[in-house]
Amino acid sequence: MKVHVSVEQCTIIKFLTKEGCKPSEICSRLKGRYGEKRLSNVSVYKWSTAFKKGRETAENEPHERRRSSMTGENSDRVDALIRENRQISVRELSGILNISDGSVKTIIKQQLQYSKVCA
Repeated sequence: MKVHVSVEQCTIIKFLTKEGCKPSEICSRLKGRYGEKRLSNVSVYKWSTAFKKGRETAENEPHERRRSSMTGENSDRVDALIRENRQISVRELSGILNISDGSVKTIIKQQLQYSKVCA
């Protein structure tokens, strides 16, 4: 079974922390082994502190993901609103649908593949 690189590094951080290594030493050892693909110094310090406080697992705790606003339902609603009023603005769409301007723009350009046409 292949272990994700970050979990592998967390396991090393756990081991070295239990051996009494300081986070700065752990950072330099990880840099020597993983180079640019290593965890950031901040992450090493956070993991080291967590292991000192008694944390046992090297995997991230499960948590709820944010819901995506790029759903088919929102895409259909954006499409319907644009067909209803071709002069509707992105800001108006985002207000009606309660999603961000950036999400509306992504739906319009990438999912619906609409482009702005000036006359």
